[in-house]
Parts: sequence; C-alpha cells; structure tokens
Amino acid sequence: MTENEAIKILAAPILKKLKELEDEMGDQEMVEIPSIHFIRSQIPDHIKIDGIEIDDALLDKLEAYVQEQIEAEHRPTVLH
Repeated sequence: MTENEAIKILAAPILKKLKELEDEMGDQEMVEIPSIHFIRSQIPDHIKIDGIEIDDALLDKLEAYVQEQIEAEHRPTVLH
C-alpha cells in the first residue's frame, strides 16, 4: 500500500462522518466551510498500518487531503 492509498483509506470514515453530520443539519446553511485539524495525543512513536508509519508528517497530509475534500464538496470547480 502506498502512502496516498493509506491516506484515502484513513480519510474515508472521517469524510463519511462529516457527511452524516451535514445531513443532520438539514437545510441550515453554514457560515463558512468547516476546517479540520488533527491533534496527536500521547501515542507510541512507532505506529504502522500495513507498513505505513503514522507520524506527524502523514497526519499533516491526511489533514490536508480531508480539507481538500471538504472544500471540493462545498466549492466545486468546473473544468473547461
């Protein structure tokens, strides 16, 4: 598994939950697009998932990917 695949796999349940929360809000409009920030709690230094080490750099990439997906959902762009 590549790092990008791991990020997509880790992001999927986060994005699903955000979608569920948005659906619960119904027609209520958001003042601004939600932003996400992960805070790493005291966890062991070496956590690996399928050979990919979960570290601060990966969490930063995961955070950026989830934020991009949120913004793409709320601010879609049209390619010409």
